Amino acid sequence: MSRLSSGIGAAVSAIALLTVTSRPATAADVPHTFRHEVFVLGMGGAYTAGTWRGSGLFYNPASLVHKRFHLNVPFRIEAGGVGGITQAQEIVQYFGDNEADLNDIDQLDGERISELDRQAESFDGTGGVVRAFPAVRLGWRNFAFQTYGTFNGVPRLNSGLFQPRLDLNGYSDIGAIAGYSRQFAYRGRTLDFRWYLGVALKGFGRFGINHGFTLDEATQGAKFYGELADAVDQHPDYGFGLDVGAILPLARDRSAGIGLVAQDIATYGDVRPDMSVNAGVYYRVLPRVHLVADYRDLLNKSGMPWQMHFHFGGELDLTMLRFRAGAYQGYPTFGMGVNLWLLKIDFVYYSQERGERLGEFTEETLALELQFGID
Repeated sequence: MSRLSSGIGAAVSAIALLTVTSRPATAADVPHTFRHEVFVLGMGGAYTAGTWRGSGLFYNPASLVHKRFHLNVPFRIEAGGVGGITQAQEIVQYFGDNEADLNDIDQLDGERISELDRQAESFDGTGGVVRAFPAVRLGWRNFAFQTYGTFNGVPRLNSGLFQPRLDLNGYSDIGAIAGYSRQFAYRGRTLDFRWYLGVALKGFGRFGINHGFTLDEATQGAKFYGELADAVDQHPDYGFGLDVGAILPLARDRSAGIGLVAQDIATYGDVRPDMSVNAGVYYRVLPRVHLVADYRDLLNKSGMPWQMHFHFGGELDLTMLRFRAGAYQGYPTFGMGVNLWLLKIDFVYYSQERGERLGEFTEETLALELQFGID
């Protein structure tokens, strides 16, 4: 039984490392990644009308009017899952409480084995979500270009007691986005205002993997990794999308504004995200306090309840330190950034709903990003 015990221990270690749970998902049924910025997630994911910092390219290409020269490489890692750490703690406790019986399971009577098996089945499907987000950004005023990748892994415990398995269900999104914006002015007899208009062209790619294996198979070295490589899509899907956005400043010093964007208003290819029309507002209360609010997916292409379309939050900018808080679909978010000029470090805790209504499959996530270069 030493192999069984080692396998169970490895499974427990994997689950304890992730300390989160996730419901199953396949690469085919997950929309192409929308690359949120870490500092925006700290403010609840709202930035449709924001222009004061960071990469607004994904939120509204019109924001590029005020973007300075930038060349940087951000890299973010995330760990999260549905249900937080509670279920993971229960898994660890289960194996801890029954360690002696599991090590000597061949000496137990049938009733005790059945009892352990029933308890183990309650953990089926548990696991976590781990992600990595590399990117490269380049741009100057009115123009920006970015390449990015999103690597999603969803390892899940698959019953059970006698032959523990892990199912690796993941996908990788790669893409590139280029945006251009201009400032326009209208001068009439009674009105005199400026507004910004921007467009962005995006290219998408997706690779998927769905592979189950036992702990024995995972210890077979090169053979196992070869099987994983064979499980990756040999013919990835590709597609293109077009965004169009506008921002109307409500003050000459840009301390307030409203924004509107149609993301993926036109798409082509195998990867075709649903169009999302988003509206947002921005207000600088004090020189260092920024407030933002969005209502995303005005046309409700996602079919979600209206409460899940709201995002709002704010940032306190102390130059070297930045503190953020907000609500993502009503779930609280908290973030903090350290600005060391050529190095920026950002941390965020946020939650998002993976189900069709609030509280159904709430995914809690911790993310850390390092950014090198000029922003």
